[in-house]
Amino acid sequence: MEIKRSPGARAVDAHLNSWATSLNAVPPDKWWGYFAQQGGTNAIMPERVEVDRGRNIVFKCAQDQVGDWIKHIDAWIAGANREYAASLRSKEEDAVKRAQEVEERQRKMREANERFRDL
Repeated sequence: MEIKRSPGARAVDAHLNSWATSLNAVPPDKWWGYFAQQGGTNAIMPERVEVDRGRNIVFKCAQDQVGDWIKHIDAWIAGANREYAASLRSKEEDAVKRAQEVEERQRKMREANERFRDL
């Protein structure tokens, strides 16, 4: 499942300097790791985002910076989705390769057993 940000940001404190946005699903822990590794600027970085390991991303900024933060968060979500999907493909490819190796070893065992069955 691809993780997406739900539209909008909402203030989470009365001082209007903490904001939250929601995700469409709870991402796996590995996805959050990829999210945290995404690049940013000196002021807007994934490390400055708080997550509840649920569906909310909380960030602190002035009201006039919310749009910039949301753009960055969207980019970080897209990057995390790409990296997470690549890791799943790699895991699947490794599983297929291991299955092929097992099959090949079994084939060689059958051939050897056939070759020596009359000894």
